[in-house]
Amino acid sequence: MLTRCFKYSALLLACYFCHSVYAGITVDRTIIDFPAGQPPRQDVVISNQSDDTAYVSVEVLEVLDPGTDKEIRQAVDNLKSINFVASPSKVVIPAKGKKQVRLVNLKPSDSEQVYRINFTPVEAPLANQEGMGVRILIAYQVLALIQPDKPEENLQFERNGKQLTITNKGNSYALVSDFLQCDS
Repeated sequence: MLTRCFKYSALLLACYFCHSVYAGITVDRTIIDFPAGQPPRQDVVISNQSDDTAYVSVEVLEVLDPGTDKEIRQAVDNLKSINFVASPSKVVIPAKGKKQVRLVNLKPSDSEQVYRINFTPVEAPLANQEGMGVRILIAYQVLALIQPDKPEENLQFERNGKQLTITNKGNSYALVSDFLQCDS
């Protein structure tokens, strides 16, 4: 018991004497829908809430087989096959400032495309300060859903005992909500 009290006391003492830095960026939305027939571009606004300049890296990930056990997120870095871009890929935001990042779908598809865009603060060097330092960095991931020109939902229901499996054989996502199960 004494050892546990000593560990907590040491932790509290260390936190009291360390300098803390908070890089406070935020994004204005976390889900972006690109509906069929609408312009293929949208903007995300990144705000810097801190008193220091924020450096943010922007990375696009393509989501393959979304919503399945085989889902894979892979970085979009092959310039010959890029279908979706975020520009710029590096952003410098002044203290209490804002910057826009444009998301553009370059190639329409027959099926829904899903991307995730990482907005990651990049560490700036700490000022010459005595003692320990703590830096808290919070990154954001934005979901981009790009609808095909002719979206179709085709839900298939399969019941096996008490388990219901819903499969969408269409080319776009389907929202399923407010399900009730009745007694047999």
